[in-house]
Amino acid sequence: MGTLPDGRVVDEYPRYDDDDFRAFLTHYRKLRPRSNNRPTELVPVIELLESKGDPRDLTTLQHFKNEIAEEGLSWWGAVLKDERGENALLTQEGLEHLILNGEVFHSDVDKKQTLRRVIGNLSLTKAVAFLNYLRFARTVVSYAQKAAALIRQRGYLT
Repeated sequence: MGTLPDGRVVDEYPRYDDDDFRAFLTHYRKLRPRSNNRPTELVPVIELLESKGDPRDLTTLQHFKNEIAEEGLSWWGAVLKDERGENALLTQEGLEHLILNGEVFHSDVDKKQTLRRVIGNLSLTKAVAFLNYLRFARTVVSYAQKAAALIRQRGYLT
């Protein structure tokens, strides 16, 4: 821990801003549904491995998909009003959809406004931390790494 000559504090935790987070999401988006890049989406890759890969890996691959699905359905406090005016819980996948399509890539006006209703005046980085979205993203990336390791281990691309 210390201070650099320009006044920045150096510690064990990096300090990311919205631009850093958007740079991460540019690559992360390729793993997720609705990315319009189906060959890189993680779940279809896992499903391809299930159908064409070693049958001994089937249980492991199903575990990967189940963990991603369960984490995607989790809720960390974000609430929206539904069409009847009642509170509706915003899942991690729902939040991801708003972030990717409303704020980061497509700038869909409706999604952008909905995301603002959820996060208020918080910066994207702070809102993502507060709503624990990074846990979901980390889960997806972790299982993408495990699937890649399995592909390498089995020699599917050689």
